[in-house]
Amino acid sequence: DLDDSYVVLYSNRSAAYLANSEISKALKDAQKCVELDPTFAKGYSRLASALFGLKRFEKAKEAYLMVLEKDADNKAAQQGVSACDKELEKIR
Repeated sequence: DLDDSYVVLYSNRSAAYLANSEISKALKDAQKCVELDPTFAKGYSRLASALFGLKRFEKAKEAYLMVLEKDADNKAAQQGVSACDKELEKIR
């Protein structure tokens, strides 16, 4: 199915942008990924990582929680929620 491959393409490109510190581009692809398939946990994971990189900790935490809704045992998302909470605590 073409849509499925598009989702993976956006997810993978988002990861590549993240690895290259092109966070705004990573965010754009992650947003497209979750728009195409709201059930795809990895898309929310990419979204959370990009938002965290942009210091949008509230939104990043929401995205990590979406990952956990779809995959409760996701260690990276659990750690992401904790990291967001720590950053939000510093701000408060």
